[in-house]
Amino acid sequence: MAEKLNRYVLIIQVLRRYGEQGARFEEIQDYVFRNSGTQDPEDNISQRTFQRYIHNIKDSFGIQIACNGLGYYVIEQESSEQKLSIRLLEAIHLYSLPAIDGSLNGRIQLDERPLKGKEMIPEIIKALRENLKVKFTYQKFVDNSFTERDLDPYGIKEYNNRWYLVGMDSDKKIKVFGLDRIGSFRITPERFTFPKEFNLSEYFRYCFGVTRPDASKTPEIIVLEFSEFTGKYIKTCPLHPSQKVLEETDKLLRISLELFITNELIGVLRSYGSDVKIVSPVALRRKIQPNTEENKA
Repeated sequence: MAEKLNRYVLIIQVLRRYGEQGARFEEIQDYVFRNSGTQDPEDNISQRTFQRYIHNIKDSFGIQIACNGLGYYVIEQESSEQKLSIRLLEAIHLYSLPAIDGSLNGRIQLDERPLKGKEMIPEIIKALRENLKVKFTYQKFVDNSFTERDLDPYGIKEYNNRWYLVGMDSDKKIKVFGLDRIGSFRITPERFTFPKEFNLSEYFRYCFGVTRPDASKTPEIIVLEFSEFTGKYIKTCPLHPSQKVLEETDKLLRISLELFITNELIGVLRSYGSDVKIVSPVALRRKIQPNTEENKA
């Protein structure tokens, strides 16, 4: 699967490079072979294989590749949805490079934790696009036991080098499942009605990571103060899209966030140690920094 995804990305790359004028099959074939990194004869794709790849790319990722009648292939109407699919493919491709291209071993360093579950993404995209229910086994974190799941898939989310499947579980609750703990995944022929009002970005709007509290919880305004060096990093690499700079001097950076307070957020804030001061809310400061002067007073 990794090799096929690699070829899909290379096909898309060369077509985007040629733009509206398009590329001939021979140009695509040459680009895929030269940039595959394997020099495997299979990478010298045939016209028949190329046509199959075009079908697979459309079926799995919604990216339409067509011939303009003069022998030139182009990506038709590159919509925002297609751009997201392309970004998704490119991310998978990057994590697959060291395995595919042995000559790059020792020259590309990615997160030590493997990007598990990526081979399921094409099937998940297909299920999302056609609103098809999925079935899979899921290994719980608590006791490592397996449960059978029937899910209406609503979307996928990447966070902290992991992919997550989000959907309506059989108990009619929206849940999040790590792809690295999913097994025996399959798409069923049964369709479901996707709620038009659901938007994945909005669902996680006030979340840090993939934890979303129940409806009784509300997001809070969190004010943090970072030391000079860490503040520069936080400014250029925001903790969350809601981040706003409240004050910036040569000694500190003060920001605000609007978030649900969850264990994921608490864990990250604790990791900054003395480089961060929890200004508010007080309850959060007492939980993370109980020995500060403010809390002792």
